[in-house]
Parts: sequence; structure tokens; C-alpha cells
Amino acid sequence: MGINSENEFQSKIMRELIYEHYINSNKKITWFPKVNYIDKKRTLSELDLIIVENKNETIIGYEFKFLKYKNPSLNYKYIYSGLGQIQLYFWHGVDKGILCIGISSKVSDDIKRKIQQITATIHNMCSLSNMYYLGILVYWEEEDKFTPFLLPQTKYPNDKIPLIKEEREKILSRNMSWEKKWLKNHGLPNSVQGMLYKEK
Repeated sequence: MGINSENEFQSKIMRELIYEHYINSNKKITWFPKVNYIDKKRTLSELDLIIVENKNETIIGYEFKFLKYKNPSLNYKYIYSGLGQIQLYFWHGVDKGILCIGISSKVSDDIKRKIQQITATIHNMCSLSNMYYLGILVYWEEEDKFTPFLLPQTKYPNDKIPLIKEEREKILSRNMSWEKKWLKNHGLPNSVQGMLYKEK
């Protein structure tokens, strides 16, 4: 059948990668898809996925882009759009951000090579700029394979800016609006508790 939308792509990543990672960990998470409001203030753009690691209160944001167009410029536009959007997550108090790029099997080999060059360049720029709180993950539909170009190593220094710190506290207190039916519609639980998790 193949992936036809970004919602399907997001659901696949959540089920096959994120869920599997946490279910085999010592962590417990709550995840919130499609966050549009924090407190009563609309977010700068929709936050595709917010994950709160309950024990250590780490907030991780995921932005999803699925590239399926025959027109190369549209695919490139989506990559740069996603890169801009994931950086806005930090303004809302997110500690770590991951841009997830899915590449459809319908995309030509030339476009795939170009996309690989772009993502590798972004990876290098993040490393050189010490942006270790930003990660990039690429999914290749044709091979059904994930490639982590860059995984977040540190947290964004959001404690230095009072407004960002306030936004972070609101997320931790669940003072936000998100699509509550999204998880159920995609067959996903409201939270994930790792098999090695132990309460404090």
C-alpha cells in the first residue's frame, strides 16, 4: 500500500521506532500529538508530537515531513520548512528536537540523492554549530529503513530565557491542547511504560 500522508508517516514512526525504543527502556512517557495551544496561547506552528519523559521531566519534540513529490523543489521546500519548524519547538520549552524526514518510494533516485546530500549538510552544520539538542532522522520507504543522521545529545539551554522556561513548565503540567483522538484513531496508547521502569 505505501505511505500516503504525513499522519501515516508519523503513526509509523511512533509505533515502530519511538514505542519500541521506550517499551524496552527504564523510562515512562506520555505523548501528545498535534499540539496547537500551550495554556491559552496558540503555538507558532503546530507541534506534531511532544513527548514528556516522566521521571526526568525531559521534553522531546518531533516534527514530521513526508516527501512524495515528483517536483524536486517541493520536496526541498518541505525539508527546509521542517528544519525551521523544529527550531520553533525550542521557543515553546522543548529540551530536544528531532526532525523526521520520510522519503517515498515514488521519489526519483536523483531526488533521493539530492535529499541525502541536503540532510547530510544539515547534520554537519548542526555539529559545527554545537546544536547538539537537535536531531535528524530519515526514513527510506523503499527499503523500509531508518537512518539516524544525528541524535540529540544535550538539552537546549531554555533555563536562560524566562519566557521559554514558563512555556516548559506549562508543558510539564499538561497545560496544553492537542488532538486527543489522534492516538486512538491510529491504534496507539496514551502513554508508554518501559519494561525496566521503576517508580521513584
